[in-house]
Amino acid sequence: TACNINAVTKSGTNEFHGSAFFDYTDDSLYGDSTDGIARDLGSFEEKRYGVSIGGPIIPDTLFFFGAYEKLEGANIFGRGPADAGITQAEWDQIINIAETQYGYVSGGLPTSKAVEDEKFFGKIDWNINDRHRAAFTYTYNDGFNFSPSDNSSTQLSDGNHYYERGAKAEAYTASLYSDWTDDFSTEVRVSYLDLSNRQIPVAGPDFGEIQVNVGPTTVYLGADDSRQSNVLSYNTLSAKIAGTYRVDNHTFTGGYERQELDIFNLFLQETQGEWRFSNIANFASGDFNYFEYSNSIGTNDPNDSAANFGYTVNTAYLQDEWDVDDRLSLVGGLRLEWYETSDQPRLNQNFLNTYGFQNNETMDGKSILQPRFAFTYDATDDIVVRGGLGLFSGGNPNVWMSNNYSNDGVSAADFICRDANRCNFPGIVTLANPAQPNLSDFTYPGSGNPFYEVPQEG
Repeated sequence: TACNINAVTKSGTNEFHGSAFFDYTDDSLYGDSTDGIARDLGSFEEKRYGVSIGGPIIPDTLFFFGAYEKLEGANIFGRGPADAGITQAEWDQIINIAETQYGYVSGGLPTSKAVEDEKFFGKIDWNINDRHRAAFTYTYNDGFNFSPSDNSSTQLSDGNHYYERGAKAEAYTASLYSDWTDDFSTEVRVSYLDLSNRQIPVAGPDFGEIQVNVGPTTVYLGADDSRQSNVLSYNTLSAKIAGTYRVDNHTFTGGYERQELDIFNLFLQETQGEWRFSNIANFASGDFNYFEYSNSIGTNDPNDSAANFGYTVNTAYLQDEWDVDDRLSLVGGLRLEWYETSDQPRLNQNFLNTYGFQNNETMDGKSILQPRFAFTYDATDDIVVRGGLGLFSGGNPNVWMSNNYSNDGVSAADFICRDANRCNFPGIVTLANPAQPNLSDFTYPGSGNPFYEVPQEG
């Protein structure tokens, strides 16, 4: 995949100018039923507002522009037991068991939840002289939404099984544009991006995931297994120098770019545990049919299994755009990309012994040469024919690369108890009923409560 996006942002001018906007809605302006089913959306309101202003700092030379926008809104849900094929009484029974027997604090069935999205953009433009100009921009965005982790016609999630999905990003860019002659121009740009992505269980990750089957329907309580340890942050430092030279009917473009990335990616499921119960009665008695727990080997600290690495992408390119005549233009170019990194995944000796090659290879020293050719031909005043052939390398699959560091086979381990045979460990765990594991068969450190703690044996 490949694409080129040009985004032109507003700038200040010799005159002060600005704008403002505001829009509003609330629950009274929404419908109250779908498909004949009454929906309680709760009480909410949604506002979106913003301002912008720009003008001169030094007329004809230095200008500023700034913009601010904020959304104070709501995600609307309004699902109830009937939507998942169970009765209100069955739902109430499950919640009562969870609260009275296991100390759970239900998040209820959300009707709507408040969300926010805040943006700021600032820019300074400097006309150094007739041939050189510079610009500096700052961009800020912090916003989030809420989502139910399991939400279908046969799934119903308690409010604590929802999670906040958001990100905070800050970006800085400095650019210098120079026209050295009428035929030769350059661009120099340096930018930095810092992004923190968050996927946070509504009530925090301190209570594991519970699944209770009610016929074909599954009711979910507690923190979603995929959000118990889920953190992504990265920063990118980019630099670019490029030049364009025009001679006769040719436009030559060449340049060098460098992008340095540092990534922290933690994704480890079931670090607070996942328990499944085949029916409500078993949930009440503590008889479970499935338990899973994952964490870092030796420490039980999920951060020790995170991918924490960096790499650099270097790019050099050269292109010639040739206007052969008034109807035909040809474009040919070469692009070379090569990678650098000093970070390696941990060596898995078992993997090496089994398959005969190492698991900790990296992209260091890898390169790809990408030739391109294209043409545009104006066949008639109404018909334009375009064609091209080339090799393109798309964006880097950072999640796949991250898996090499976090899923190395030596950092983390996963324990699954599917039946009594997988839960009986002589000398460590002995089930009171050899045919049925029960919550009371295990020891829970700290508070001593299941779901808040995971079993600690041996």
